[in-house]
Amino acid sequence: MNINLSFYYKQLEKIIILSLLLLISSPSYSQKNNKDYNNFMKIVHMDINTDTIPNFIVSLKNELELAKDKQDTYKIALNNLYLAKLYFKLGSFDIAIDYNLKALKYFEEIKDTTFWIFSLQNISAMYGFIGNDSASINYSLKNLELSKAIHDTSFIEGAEINLGASYMKYDVKKAMEYYDEAIKIAKNYKDKKGLDYIYNNIATFYYQNEQFDSAIYYFNKSLEVIKDKEKSPVTAIIYFNLAEAYYYSGDYKSAAKFARKAINTDQKTMNATFTTATAYLVLVKSLAKLGKPDSIPEYLEQYY
Repeated sequence: MNINLSFYYKQLEKIIILSLLLLISSPSYSQKNNKDYNNFMKIVHMDINTDTIPNFIVSLKNELELAKDKQDTYKIALNNLYLAKLYFKLGSFDIAIDYNLKALKYFEEIKDTTFWIFSLQNISAMYGFIGNDSASINYSLKNLELSKAIHDTSFIEGAEINLGASYMKYDVKKAMEYYDEAIKIAKNYKDKKGLDYIYNNIATFYYQNEQFDSAIYYFNKSLEVIKDKEKSPVTAIIYFNLAEAYYYSGDYKSAAKFARKAINTDQKTMNATFTTATAYLVLVKSLAKLGKPDSIPEYLEQYY
């Protein structure tokens, strides 16, 4: 199977961005001022070239020292969050977790629930990424407990999603219990980004465990919640995932169909890169299995 090794890294970024979006939409957040919103956006859009990150780190560490001199706990905590994001971008996950833990300590101290929960979600997601499932689950459970204590459904949804992702590796039944709770909340609040993420995560798990019928079911569920399908680059990726799942399940006709859809959608969205190339390969293999050799040279030429 053709597994893109960058998938897990991208999934972790999606968890963090999704956590931010859930927090911004929560009742607890809406009671806060514009300063929090600007700080959230700074973290969300901190998508800088890795070559320039060292300079940003130096600058932020200087800001951190100034905040410490002024004993400004809020700024100390925020700068720790920003540094965590930068080290995450560099792939220095242990350092990123350490800065998140420091941020958590300060936000807990000043009882800033919004960033307190965001820090818990980040820590849980990063521990899950490096394979420390017990730590990931521990911080997600703390997150869920705090979220329930303040009766905030958006926060609860984020915690349930993290727990589903953590348990999926070794206890599918328990994972699905958490995912089902998150799905209920997402549907109730029409959170399509959350639903898309959940369905994709479940589908990818089943795909990687060669349970292709289940993977196909959840990839299709993900497609159902995407608006303007033909304009979304995400759609092309899901079509490609469906093409591969159908191919490995032995349904070559459906594999060819979704490979074509992936190529067409990818090109329409001006995103004709990895997805287009790999979709061509699946299409060629599917046509060969279907005994249609006359169609193959045309696609091979475009693929190469």
